[in-house]
Amino acid sequence: MSTASNDDSRDTRGQGCATEPPALQAWLAAARSDLQDREPPAWLRARVRADVQARCAERRVRRSVREGSKEPERGIALLNRIRPHAFFGWPAGLAATTCVLLIAVAAIAFLPATPEAEAPALHFFALAPLEAIRDERGSLVVAAQLPRSQLPQFGLPIDPARADVPAKAEFIVSPSGTVLAVRFIE
Repeated sequence: MSTASNDDSRDTRGQGCATEPPALQAWLAAARSDLQDREPPAWLRARVRADVQARCAERRVRRSVREGSKEPERGIALLNRIRPHAFFGWPAGLAATTCVLLIAVAAIAFLPATPEAEAPALHFFALAPLEAIRDERGSLVVAAQLPRSQLPQFGLPIDPARADVPAKAEFIVSPSGTVLAVRFIE
């Protein structure tokens, strides 16, 4: 093997890739040296130390219980005191998730349908004076279809792409045949 291949196979951790631009390599080297000089905050060190000590104590207790210590109940009680969630952590989470899913399914299944799912309740447009509509007895509601080209007569816009599709409407008609009010279904 030549010396060039030995140089290529050496560990380059901390030196960057050979394909990195020199400016990036310099910036990474400066950042690396800055991070090496920094210390983690005291609260983080204390928390890591406490976690490590708790895990070591847990391992000692587990080992003594496994090896058949004279007081296994004391060891298990100590384990529960060290990490009380160790025995009930994931089953409690699974139970809570199951309950939430069951409540969601029940809510979807038993709640009434939303008003948007049904046909919207539209109001009638008065085509005659309101007093005449109120005083008229024996009026009928008649369902019909109109060409959409007649909608502008009622002050409604039309979509030119759907101009050939008839519009469903309901009319309130007096016994004499006078149209008193109209409402459009779609």
